[in-house]
Amino acid sequence: ASSCRLGASFDSVSKSPGANDNGTGVAAVLATARWVTDLTCRSRGFIVAFFDEEEVGLIGSHYFASRLLDDGVAVDAVHTIDQMGWDEDDDRMIELEKPDGDLFELYDQVDTEAGLDIPLAQTLTASTDHESFRERGFLAVGLTEGYVSGDTTPHYHLPSDAYATVDFAYLASTTALLSLVMARRLAP
Repeated sequence: ASSCRLGASFDSVSKSPGANDNGTGVAAVLATARWVTDLTCRSRGFIVAFFDEEEVGLIGSHYFASRLLDDGVAVDAVHTIDQMGWDEDDDRMIELEKPDGDLFELYDQVDTEAGLDIPLAQTLTASTDHESFRERGFLAVGLTEGYVSGDTTPHYHLPSDAYATVDFAYLASTTALLSLVMARRLAP
């Protein structure tokens, strides 16, 4: 059986605490993994991974994607999360970066059915971990705050990327959608 892959980068840049980039991605993945673990009925496994050295060339995700391919691990889809803690206009919008296959439709359908009413936007952003998997033939999607749409943190790669600048209500709504999508993807 195939598995779903869920991950986030686990690094920052020098002199930046990395609370949003990418502490928020790590938090969303951990919360989703904890919730999915408690599901009583799954038809697929799931793999959780955190990647180092995303900031210097996607090194950790390149290695892990190659390892999955070399080991012949069947992967249904890869979902990576990067920067989910800034929402200045309070619209809760999530950008889905280069969603392959039916992944945009999946997020949209789950959002609608759950009544979350989170605006979703597709982008062509390819400069983060999901691209490492796509390059090796895996279906993938990246989730992020309004990076392309202009509602992204002004604290990016700065010393001010700290706990106090994270919008936890936004992170919670995003994590709720991610958890429900993973549950749907893992269901029999």
